Formats: sequence, C-alpha cells, structure tokens
Amino acid sequence: IRVRGFLGRLIRGCVVNFINMLQGWGSILLIPALLTYLNKEEPNLRLTTDQELLILALLYGGAKLIGRILSVFLLKYVRFRVLEPLLSAIIASCYLTLILESNSLFVTVVAMGIANMCFCVTRCELTLMEFDKHYFGTERLVLAAG
Repeated sequence: IRVRGFLGRLIRGCVVNFINMLQGWGSILLIPALLTYLNKEEPNLRLTTDQELLILALLYGGAKLIGRILSVFLLKYVRFRVLEPLLSAIIASCYLTLILESNSLFVTVVAMGIANMCFCVTRCELTLMEFDKHYFGTERLVLAAG
C-alpha cells in the first residue's frame, strides 16, 4: 500500500507522539509540583495532604475515566486524522494556560483535567496509529513505527 504525503504524516505522527509523551510524564511530575508551589505561594490557600490527594485522584482517575468514555463517542463521529492534531493542540493550549496563569488553583486543576482527558482519548489511538498500514503505507511502516 502506497500513501501520498508520507513525510507529512510522519511529522504529524511525531508531533502528536511528542505532545502525548510530554503530557504523560508532565502530568505525573507537574501536578504535584504545582500543588506544592501554589500551597507555598498563596497565603490564604492551605491545602492539606488529604485535599492534595483528592485533587490528584480527580485529575488522574476522574479525568481519565471521562476521557476514555469520550473517546468511544469521539472516534465514532470524528475522523482520526482530524481528532489527533485537535486534541494535541488542546493539550498544548492547556500547558500554555498554566504558563500564563500559574497562580490559580482553579485554573491549574481545570487545565490539567482537560489535558488528562485529551491524553486519555489519544493514547490508545496513537499506539494503534504507529502500526497502521493504511496511515503510513506498507513500504515505510517499519520506518514510521521505529
């Protein structure tokens, strides 16, 4: 199977994979650090350990559960090639929001929640894309998956 635009598809796949890798590791490392930072910087905000763990559970478990449910409906009605770059752009904009407005607990929780939902939708499909012969073509599939 030959596909047109292999280089563009390869670059798009690399960008999506890179953003997903950043979100996967970034959320694990960034969210606890942000909560600790906000706890120290905001004098009227004092989060207890229980509150921090509840926020982490909501961001990891709740957002990923909602994201997995959303993925079933989104992939049924939106094409994969449209959905992946769109969700990657949403994840990138969530991180940009954290950079621009970093002193708000609400903004931090909402932005990272949205990013985790998008990550959950894209992760499984991204893994499948790496081995899709119709996306990369059979001639260059090994090059793209490597």
